Amino acid sequence: MRTDLAKQNAITLETKRHMWRERIAPLITDELIEEHRRNPIGLHSAALDAVLYFVRSDPTPHLLRLVVIIVTPAQEWAIGEHSRQKGVPILVRPAIYTSIEEIEHAIFLERLRIVRQEFGS
Repeated sequence: MRTDLAKQNAITLETKRHMWRERIAPLITDELIEEHRRNPIGLHSAALDAVLYFVRSDPTPHLLRLVVIIVTPAQEWAIGEHSRQKGVPILVRPAIYTSIEEIEHAIFLERLRIVRQEFGS
């Protein structure tokens, strides 16, 4: 049974890698990143929607998960690193963001970096 699960996970990872290289990575341009910086929440172009859908779908479940931590409600946020293990505290990064848009964009850039590192550009 474990062997079957390992095979399924390997196939899933390879499928994600293929989707990234063939469909998603070519969409990422300076203009697309600027579009997200200007409007990280709300309606987006089809290209940005596709990229967001991919990076938010947790394509690297074996790595840390980035989460938004509310430091001061409606005023300050920080990025947290969730290990995905029960009982392990979330590591809160020291940088403080003063708008939800700012932290959403920072997490977007970090997720792109992680996926590029994992699957290549």
